[in-house]
Amino acid sequence: GMSRSRSASAGLVVGAAGAALLVWAGWKWMQSRKKKIKPSKVVVAVTGFGSFKGVAANPTEVLVKSLLQHLKGNKLPKTVAVDRASVLEVSGEGCKESLQGIRDSCFLLQGQHRVWLHFGVDAKSNCFKLERKAWNEADFRCADERGWQPQKETIYAEDGPLNKALLSDLPVSSMLRRLRRQGFNVKSSTDPGRFVCNWIYYISLRWAKGASTNQDGSPCEDSLFVHVPPFSEVPREKQMEFCHALLSCLGECMCT
Repeated sequence: GMSRSRSASAGLVVGAAGAALLVWAGWKWMQSRKKKIKPSKVVVAVTGFGSFKGVAANPTEVLVKSLLQHLKGNKLPKTVAVDRASVLEVSGEGCKESLQGIRDSCFLLQGQHRVWLHFGVDAKSNCFKLERKAWNEADFRCADERGWQPQKETIYAEDGPLNKALLSDLPVSSMLRRLRRQGFNVKSSTDPGRFVCNWIYYISLRWAKGASTNQDGSPCEDSLFVHVPPFSEVPREKQMEFCHALLSCLGECMCT
């Protein structure tokens, strides 16, 4: 009698576990069936930087200044458009002021997915780098163009410590795969430095994450920082091809 009741109770436990597993599997299936609302179009604000100490001719200034003209003869897919391309001053306050001004005047149409695409130069690199995250730390190796040189300061004290990071919500891995298939020497990175590049990226990600969301809770605004090598490593024409491919890739990955 005792062994029969034990086996019965064991059977009940197994049955209950099986039922719970079925419920969980059903819930997971329902979650996977919930389709993310894909935007019909991605609209991009592109920024580059001017010259600064150690980099007299910034390749990103050249790229951004000639981008709109380049796009006239080299059309982008219908899923992506560039709202504007602006060159920022290499200073903490200067680029923040400029970015705020751009935010106040672009992306005026509703229902579009907004992306901030920031370009900066890595003078020691020989490849393109898609930066996955920015850090809440300003630790400038030299003074910026307005003479400011913070040392191990938080960008936003209320966000917590220096090692607090914000991540881009863009599909960086799938973008990397597409760009590599097209022959570009491109990597992902989690260290954008702690100079003005990281400063503006952290602010941009923070503003994007504070923007309104879509009906499914997904963000309607994103940001990505891209480090490019000097023209001595990758010539201007190849870098312009990369910019075009990256913009096309944004539209393909986000909308299809």
